[in-house]
Amino acid sequence: MTTTEPSIPWTQESAESLRTTSRIAGYAALAAATSMIIGAVLSVSSGADLDRALAANTTAEYLETATANQSLLVGNLTAWILGVLLFGVAGAAFFRMCRRRRTLAQIGLLCYWTAVPLAIASFVAMLAVVVQVAPQGTAEAVLIAEVMGWFGSRADWIATVLVVGIGPLLISVAGRDEWVPGWLAYWAMAAALAGILTVAAMFRDALSTYGFLVVPIGLGWTIAAGVVALGHARSI
Repeated sequence: MTTTEPSIPWTQESAESLRTTSRIAGYAALAAATSMIIGAVLSVSSGADLDRALAANTTAEYLETATANQSLLVGNLTAWILGVLLFGVAGAAFFRMCRRRRTLAQIGLLCYWTAVPLAIASFVAMLAVVVQVAPQGTAEAVLIAEVMGWFGSRADWIATVLVVGIGPLLISVAGRDEWVPGWLAYWAMAAALAGILTVAAMFRDALSTYGFLVVPIGLGWTIAAGVVALGHARSI
């Protein structure tokens, strides 16, 4: 009589490593979502909406508002930079939790780690507009803000689709039957579909309407995945 060896050697050491990884994934995901929400609250409080200004050709008015609320926008973008770094940590930990479908998990990790530097570059560009360009109040400043703002906005939304849309879907498929429950996988599908709508909205100047759906759906998935990861850590 022969016995089949398990595909994963569940030694005490490997179990402890997975437990630690799951905790890191959970806390990093929750911290990332919290930081992004704080940044969003500061952004809304400032009254300055870059996407809406670019779509409506009201960049001059945006610069006036940004100058009057510079501290709020600096806090907003700083919180988002911290948040996207935490997304990178969470993505790496989610990847390590997926031990069976490694190729899918690696592609998911690629989405996270592509999004992190892209988002940071976009937020720094927006900071430059707020801190350096907006106070000038000239026609040249408006032109510079339109160019830098367009880059910052588009880079931000591409990173958003990767980190709360496509990345979660790939991680969910890779982690299915290991730590990802069915309802969380379906949630990731909804986030990915919303991400596709965001890509379409980028070509139709609709990022402030249906293009925004990926944010609440994707951040919701991130919070839920963080809670699930912490629960998984306790069950090991």
